[in-house]
Amino acid sequence: MVMPIICLLFMSVNVATGHAPSNLRLTYDGEVLQASFTHEVDNPAVHYISRVEVKAEGIGTLLQREYTSQPTRDIFTYNFSIALPPGSIVRVKADCNIGGRIQQEISVPIPPTSLSQTTIGTFETPAETEIGRTTPPPVVTPTTTAAPGFLSVVPLLATALAGLAFVRRRSN
Repeated sequence: MVMPIICLLFMSVNVATGHAPSNLRLTYDGEVLQASFTHEVDNPAVHYISRVEVKAEGIGTLLQREYTSQPTRDIFTYNFSIALPPGSIVRVKADCNIGGRIQQEISVPIPPTSLSQTTIGTFETPAETEIGRTTPPPVVTPTTTAAPGFLSVVPLLATALAGLAFVRRRSN
């Protein structure tokens, strides 16, 4: 008789189970880091992302934010005005207040350099002859200097090993 009552009590209690956000998408435009979350909950005032932490590799923690609710029941975005060094890897970690965590990283792009300010080379057109044709450009044969590679070390290594084997055989 007591057992059915206990079972009914447990079944009537609404036990909230925590879970990690199912998705985190990061974007950075040079001034604002956007963290778009998918965290589906019944009541965003009771079950929510409670903490967001942003860290940069080699720098450490850049910011931490604590929350007491989330803006919607499913998908929302937090914007962080933050200066991130080009080329750095930034990790964003978010914790659910009931349980669960999601982490995502983004690499901050390095702005391209302008080619108009860099001299890449010069180009000269061949001189015209009296007939109106152009003279062919002079033939340039490339000169290469080969650095000693692995294949040039192999015979030397084989000779050294053969000598070592010969010395060991003589000492036995």
